[in-house]
Amino acid sequence: MDVQYWQTLILKEIRFMKKILLGLIALSLGVFSSCTNDDIEINSTTAPVQDALTISVDLSKFYSGYTFDDTKHNIDQIAEAYRTFNSGSEMLIEVRTLIYNKSTEALVDSIVNYVTNTNAVTASKNLLPGDYYAITTLTFATKNKVSYWRLDDKEKISTAKLSPKNRYNKWSILSIATDNFTVSRTQPARINTIPSPLGSLIYFYFQNFQYIDEASFGDVADNKVRRIALYTQRRADSYNLDPNATSKFNYAKETESGSWYIDKVLEPDDFDDGSWTHFKSNLYSYTYVLEPEQHTTFGLMREGDSGFSGYGEQNTSFTPGTTYLAYWDYFKIGNPYLGVADNNHWNDYKITTLFKIPYTEWGANKATVKKYMEENNYELFSEEANYLAYDGRFSELYSYYDFNTSGKLDYVDLYFNTSISLTTLSDYVVKNANAEYYTKSDDGSTTWYLTKDGKSAIGIAAITYDDGSTVNVVEYKDNTGVSAAARRSLSRSLNNINLKLNNK
Repeated sequence: MDVQYWQTLILKEIRFMKKILLGLIALSLGVFSSCTNDDIEINSTTAPVQDALTISVDLSKFYSGYTFDDTKHNIDQIAEAYRTFNSGSEMLIEVRTLIYNKSTEALVDSIVNYVTNTNAVTASKNLLPGDYYAITTLTFATKNKVSYWRLDDKEKISTAKLSPKNRYNKWSILSIATDNFTVSRTQPARINTIPSPLGSLIYFYFQNFQYIDEASFGDVADNKVRRIALYTQRRADSYNLDPNATSKFNYAKETESGSWYIDKVLEPDDFDDGSWTHFKSNLYSYTYVLEPEQHTTFGLMREGDSGFSGYGEQNTSFTPGTTYLAYWDYFKIGNPYLGVADNNHWNDYKITTLFKIPYTEWGANKATVKKYMEENNYELFSEEANYLAYDGRFSELYSYYDFNTSGKLDYVDLYFNTSISLTTLSDYVVKNANAEYYTKSDDGSTTWYLTKDGKSAIGIAAITYDDGSTVNVVEYKDNTGVSAAARRSLSRSLNNINLKLNNK
């Protein structure tokens, strides 16, 4: 063959092989380039770390410090109420952790759980590498998962704060913990935290609160007290979550000038000057003091005063997680108490037994009453068809049991020397006969009480004998089956009582 022909053919093969080789090189470069780009995407810094944080929250300190139990007055036992979460209301504990980025201050994520016990709560979160704060709070919440605290301006840690929705409620306690942690791609973060109580609970108890003109126990006259209050020069209404905040508390505008602010006031809601003349039930309530220290005064306001008279501790330092007692007794007005509640500050009254509550099973016959009185060592000194009369065993001169024409017990009279005053007898009836003031007779001489079971009306009056001497009488009268309208019209006086035992 022609040499030139072979040269031309070889050159064509060489060119073809070059194209193939260049194509392979280009393909190879493309493959390597593609692999490099995929690797960059897989290692992107925008991908979160799986289970970067695992946090375990111990609830043991949430309410353990509020241990005061009132064993003298049968009022809600605080620690027990917290333990059982008021089963009728199905209370919950809200366990919330807010996660903030330290560098940006931004809220990154949150964890919220609702529990009915104080076991530890554990949860995990995916996070980007970085430095963080974990702010954990414990609050009570309703069965509908509504917390007793409001979280405001939470987007930035520098502005985030908590405010109590109802600081007067015993469910408004709060515990808090702040933890620092770092997330990396090689080491997960683990936190075991125990939130501690913030703020204190004050338990108010006002004993023997009474109205104007009511007979007082012993020799204490009406002192015109109409309101009781705890008041302060500064009152915190929210708490800053920022661990670096120079001031953790935000104060109500009313107290920025240092003027006095009412933190809690207790006043009978049915008080009507001049119309109520009987004992008011003992009053109690709660308030939550957020700040640890404040200029605090526990005081009263008398009728006609424009301000409060302070007599409690001032510049009080409140230990977080502690229950304090604000206690005042009408009969011991000079000895109020504001301090740690330890059940040692109640006033006790040693009252002489004036009389034993008489036999008042209305409708009983004479034989039944006689048997009862004999078993209780009463000495019968006079008997007729319609009555039995017994010598006194305590402070009474004698007692008189009257029977109606059907032979059924109708009323009982207890006679006393006037040295046992009507005031003393009234107080004794209220405190020992489970009775409440009802009305006065039309002529004003007799004060009537009703037992809370509705069975007996009790009248108290001074009765004068024909010879001019006087005795004080307590009468128990059958009130069973009496209509409400009849009770409202109860106005008879004891002045016309039949003093058959004038010569006793």
